[in-house]
Amino acid sequence: MPVKVALYGVGEIGGRVARLLLARGDFEVVGAFDIDEGKVGRDLGEIAGLERRGILVEKPYAGCCADADVTIHATVSSMAKAYPQIMEILEGESNVISTCEELVFPLDANREFAKAIDARAKEKGFQWLELVLTLGS
Repeated sequence: MPVKVALYGVGEIGGRVARLLLARGDFEVVGAFDIDEGKVGRDLGEIAGLERRGILVEKPYAGCCADADVTIHATVSSMAKAYPQIMEILEGESNVISTCEELVFPLDANREFAKAIDARAKEKGFQWLELVLTLGS
């Protein structure tokens, strides 16, 4: 059974991730989200440089990734900017993998954002901060 994946951000990095996922049989892309009006309503396959796949890019909204086992978040480098997006994804109870560089060591400069994400993740049954602390030590 394929892993269901949503893409939150289909710019340069998210588009490359989409190409990789769409080429494999062990993932099913169940949604794609972006704030860029030039991408909203377009087919994800075309944005990724492939043939049409019937997956239309939508504007993100709270819980938008509810159909996904995991959401690839690929939008920004700043945790302050990523924070509301990640909280939006967690409303859909999807696991999150992010390309946000500041999430590598979130407690260093972004303690309050990290604690808020951790609290929301724990409410949803995920163990986010423990994983980050384990990887960072």
